[in-house]
Amino acid sequence: MKKRICVFLLGAMLLLSGCAKTESQVVYAMNTVMEFTVHGDDPGAVISRMTERVNELEGLLSRTREDSDISALNAAGGRETEVSVEVWNLLAAAREAAEATSGAFDPTIAPVVSAWGFGEEAYRVPGEGELEQLLRCVDFSGITLKEEGGAYFAALRPEQAVDLGGIAKGYASDCMADLLLETDVDHGCVNMGGNVLAWGTKEDGTPWRVGVKDPGNTASLCGVLSLESAYAVTSGGYER
Repeated sequence: MKKRICVFLLGAMLLLSGCAKTESQVVYAMNTVMEFTVHGDDPGAVISRMTERVNELEGLLSRTREDSDISALNAAGGRETEVSVEVWNLLAAAREAAEATSGAFDPTIAPVVSAWGFGEEAYRVPGEGELEQLLRCVDFSGITLKEEGGAYFAALRPEQAVDLGGIAKGYASDCMADLLLETDVDHGCVNMGGNVLAWGTKEDGTPWRVGVKDPGNTASLCGVLSLESAYAVTSGGYER
């Protein structure tokens, strides 16, 4: 009798483990083509939650969406603006990164980004005089943050605007990791266009393989990374 029970339990376990499958989906968000790959019992449901979360973040952080917190801050003309706690925390992190890099990274670069046409209707090459004038607006010390009565406020200097593009997708990758942990997914890969999260290994136990474009010849690769429970983040001038 005990032997039959053990055989039954083993068969049930094998049946349950066989329900897991892998699904991938390509979405467009944050001005980037993204791909979510999940291995689990209901990967489609997990990917739907990931897609919903990314779209939520875009609605908060986008510089080009008029209804976002960042657009409201940029359009305030220096006035104090109430923002969500998530945006407030990310602005604080961006300002901290700017301080740590002595301004090499600066989220107030938005006027210069716009001058080149990124996020606008057409690209162009701004003149040196125009750039020189716009660069005077780039100063992360102009970001002020305040918490009062459970509400969160941010302000810039009147001539300033912020662009969180240099930090938003990295933060979004962290949010995807939190979601995969919450849903007990053991295997997955999140590609956010230059920001790749390898979650565990592939379902067969082998590492995820991520190709890195050759900046001098984007039709080829300069290397391939074997990743397991790791991030790979790149930035290249060949895109923008």
